Amino acid sequence: MPVASFLSRLMPAVITLRGTKRTFSSARRTAKRVAYLTDHPARFAPPKSIGRRVSVALTVDDGWPLYVLSPRGGAPGAPGTGGTADSAGSAGSQQVLYLHGGSWIGEIGATQWSFAAALVEQSGATVTVPIYPVAPVGTATEVTARVADLVERLHAEPTRVSLVGDSAGGTVVLATALELLRRGVRPLAVLVLVAPGLDLTFSDPRAADLESADPFLAAPGLRYAASLWAGGLSLDDARVSPLFASPADLSGLGPVTVFTGTRDILNPDAHRFTERARAAGVPVTLHEAEGMLHNYPVFPIPEGRAALAQIAALLR
Repeated sequence: MPVASFLSRLMPAVITLRGTKRTFSSARRTAKRVAYLTDHPARFAPPKSIGRRVSVALTVDDGWPLYVLSPRGGAPGAPGTGGTADSAGSAGSQQVLYLHGGSWIGEIGATQWSFAAALVEQSGATVTVPIYPVAPVGTATEVTARVADLVERLHAEPTRVSLVGDSAGGTVVLATALELLRRGVRPLAVLVLVAPGLDLTFSDPRAADLESADPFLAAPGLRYAASLWAGGLSLDDARVSPLFASPADLSGLGPVTVFTGTRDILNPDAHRFTERARAAGVPVTLHEAEGMLHNYPVFPIPEGRAALAQIAALLR
């Protein structure tokens, strides 16, 4: 078993100090956080440092900001507007939509922006980051449909289209892929789910067993946030919890790669999805990192950088 890096061993203390788990320790605390974010909307624009690493273009699509990140020297363009030309002169041949996490209530953060920029740097792909409305304004049905629309527009171009999502963004990615199958759209090139939340009922007993070891997440508050995201749908509706999609609905998905750590209450979701998808004939690769926390591939730790390199290789 590989020895965990010093930085990864330091991460639990850092996460604990941030108080994220306390926020999700009860529905009341999470509701208080939602109320605060409603009154004090978080910044979502990329840090200025990102513009020194990749080219950044901003467009607005029916109220949604779309940030298009491309290799420096390219000519970024929004999905459906002719793609991009990278420094080698190819016309948008690798297009990626990256859906950020945030427990369905939080905006994209600096660490996630750095992750998105690194995907561009290491893969050469153009990465579009939709700033989708989070709960309670955004709901599963609305957001999934709009992201599927973006993918359809990309598919209309001579492009190879992939989806990457972390945490709650992984929920959106898989729900979108299922929606595209229902629409009869051809499968995506690559689906990457990083620490995805796929069963928003949080009823798996293995998740409860992991909660004391997870310094990041707690089920009571996540379940409340998920209820806002559901927007009136049941939490076990496959449009909200894509883990509950039927084998027939899963059949036809393109190749899926899943990353999960063993100190993450969402770890059982990764295993259950892998089992169900493989039973439906879907090619799934599961990367499980012993002792790693929720969303570890997004963090600037050696184990995260190794996972990032694997993701970038898939997108080339």
